[in-house]
Amino acid sequence: MDRALTVFIYLWVGLFVLANLVGIIGQFYLHGFSGGVSYVQEIYSPFNVINYIVMVITLFPAIGAYYCGREEGRSAHVSRNRAKTINADGNDHNYHLACVAVGRNSDTRVDNLPRRQPRDSLTD
Repeated sequence: MDRALTVFIYLWVGLFVLANLVGIIGQFYLHGFSGGVSYVQEIYSPFNVINYIVMVITLFPAIGAYYCGREEGRSAHVSRNRAKTINADGNDHNYHLACVAVGRNSDTRVDNLPRRQPRDSLTD
């Protein structure tokens, strides 16, 4: 899946760059050198906010695929590492080592700790 997302990202960004280049070359072809320069200055001006918004919207599928691939890879990496640390007797040795490092009893899990009761008023 990661390979497919990478190919999609490269294709999408490549088509985006190609469309921009074709547009620029087309303006030079249709309107000559001065018309083409005028077009490039107008469209790619740093003050043309609409162009930046359209660029981000156009690139959004590639950006989304990039972050989707990062999150998917991160969750798969964590689950693989988690599976490696739990041995045959079911103990999670990394969790025990982390508890020892902070000086906490490793048998007391965070989800088993008693919950703090909400305060009824501001004077409590």
